[in-house]
Amino acid sequence: MSTLVANSLFQQLTSTFQELETSNDTSAVKALREEAFTRFHDLGFPTVKNEDWKYTNIHGLVNRNYLLNEDVDVSDLDLSAADIPGLDAHRIVLINGQYVFAFSSLEDEIGLIVKPIEEAQHEPKFQQHFAKHADKTESTTVALNTAFHTSGIFLQVNRNKVVSKPIQIVHVATGNQDFFAQTRNLYILEQNAEAEIIESFITLDGAAFNLNNKVTEIVVEENAKLQHYYLQLASNNSHYIKPY
Repeated sequence: MSTLVANSLFQQLTSTFQELETSNDTSAVKALREEAFTRFHDLGFPTVKNEDWKYTNIHGLVNRNYLLNEDVDVSDLDLSAADIPGLDAHRIVLINGQYVFAFSSLEDEIGLIVKPIEEAQHEPKFQQHFAKHADKTESTTVALNTAFHTSGIFLQVNRNKVVSKPIQIVHVATGNQDFFAQTRNLYILEQNAEAEIIESFITLDGAAFNLNNKVTEIVVEENAKLQHYYLQLASNNSHYIKPY
């Protein structure tokens, strides 16, 4: 069991949960948030006393104040740090977790569905799989993400679909004030589907200190194939907790 850590971020989160904008949530997602918040509130952030965290001390990361939902000016952002020479790929760009259509390119790939996570709640596969996998780990950071996520993407490759080229998902950290971002992703490959996903993490010049609690649930159905890569290109100002 985690030991409750009395710190600035914990206090921020527990005092602002009821103010979280969830008006567009389905009743099922609202219930999941409430249950997850209770779990996080009771357990707090993990410490080195937890077996899974005994070599990772995050006290310095969580013992500070952050902006919890920063509005970012996305004009004129230089994303070249994520470029991969010779790679011809679809691109999905998340700025501090928010899916930004202006920087993304899917080129009308039929059989591929990509939506902001908050707009996918009525998708049958979302309802079947959201919070059904990562949350079973009983991880307090997963519970935190389930309770507070406000960004991320839902990606579905339909049955028998082979995506024509790789999908590069670019996670961008930017902003001039310290921020804490909670990104929730759900990737689903239906039966016999195939895809290659490359996730690149970059920090833009001048970005403030940032902490990112990212949870990705991945569902690969019968005979489906997924190649999945992480490229960690972010600066020392960016810190990532990425439980599955």
